[in-house]
Formats: sequence, C-alpha cells, structure tokens
Amino acid sequence: MDQQKVKKKAKPGPRPIPKAFRAALAELNELVRKQQKKERKRKPGPSGVVEYFRWRDLLYAYHRFNGKCAFCGQPVQIGMTTPGPFQVKFVPITPLSAGGQAKADNLYPVCWFHYRRYLPRRKQMERVPDVNSLADLIVILSQSVKKRDDLRATGKGDEYLIQSDKIDRLKSDINSLFEEVAAYFQYRVFDADKPKKVETRIEGENSLADLIEKEDTEEIADALKQINYTKQYRLSNKAS
Repeated sequence: MDQQKVKKKAKPGPRPIPKAFRAALAELNELVRKQQKKERKRKPGPSGVVEYFRWRDLLYAYHRFNGKCAFCGQPVQIGMTTPGPFQVKFVPITPLSAGGQAKADNLYPVCWFHYRRYLPRRKQMERVPDVNSLADLIVILSQSVKKRDDLRATGKGDEYLIQSDKIDRLKSDINSLFEEVAAYFQYRVFDADKPKKVETRIEGENSLADLIEKEDTEEIADALKQINYTKQYRLSNKAS
C-alpha cells in the first residue's frame, strides 16, 4: 500500500494590512524612518523611536475620536485616497522629533484642512481641550487619585491596582507635557483666544490652586491661557 503523503499545514502568517489603512500607515512609518535616520546621524547607536506604527494603532485613534477630526469635530473617512475635506490624516500628538513614540495613544485623526494648516510646518502640536490639555489631565488625575483611595478603603485589591496603573500613566503624560513645554518654550492649546491683559485672581476664590481644587476644567484652561500668553500671574489677597 502506497504511503499517503501527509501535507504539512502552513503556519499562518501575519494578518495583511487592510487596504483602507495602507497609505496612511506607510506615510506615518516613513516619518519614523526619517526620525531614526536623523538620530543615527546625530548619535550612533539605537534610535529613540524603536517601534513602527501598526494599522490597529490608526484604527484605535480613529475610534478614540469617534471618527471625527480632533480639531474641528468634522466627520472624516478612512480609505479615501483623493485629498478632500472628508479624508482622514493621522499625525503624532507629540512629534517624533520631540520624543513622541509610535504608539496608538500618540495619534490624532485630523481632516485634510487642519492637516495642511498645521503640517509639515509645525514643531509642536496644539493640545485639544476636553481631550488632553493640561487642565484635563489635572482634573482626571485628581479624580483618579480619589477613586484609588476609595478602592483602597473598601479592600478592592484588583481594581485598586488597575487605578494605580492609570494614575502612573497620567503622571507620565503630565511630565511629558511639561518636557514638551520646556523644549519649545510654549504651551499651545488649539484655537485659544489670546487674552489681551492678565486677570488679577483672588486667593481663596479663583486662584489656579482654587480652580484645581474645584476641578473646574474650563476655568483652569482659561487661567493657563492667560499665563501662557501674558507671561504673568497676578494673585491678590481678598483681605487686602
């Protein structure tokens, strides 16, 4: 009896990149290669950007912003190859040249208009209010610390550890933001109205410390804008 030949099953290869993401992914990873090349010229050895973007990173960023431009909120579509108002472009939140990494949480989906307006001239991307501005990060961190303390008091160990990890990530984001501000000597918030004069704040009522305690995101953002554009912070004692 002839021996039957047993065919070996081929090992499944990596999942192919969906067609809708190929152009955008190639564009992003070309930025990664250029940054790696610059760093190798400046300093021999491993590059600071050691990973490449994956198509799932783009999908995550797209759904994170509900399929809308992070700047204007206009709906954008994946897979459009012809430039137009509804074509989505993906850009790093923290530029690779400023230490940004090829990670899913370091991507903005933006419409064609804002892509052309801010790239490639930009060196520092504006922070988006209600998403990742300094005011938002401070409020989220404050709320997370309170929730962690409540979990510790109730003895919920697993949830406590998860919340502690979230706090560590938030602290890292805030530190990265300040490093970015120090590198560029400015703090940029998208479409911020430039205050013409500094407002005198009253200690115990509307000082920056009071606003943080009240977790008033909007007022914190306004106070930081004033400090950024006027380079001043005036504080008055109510009793005086």
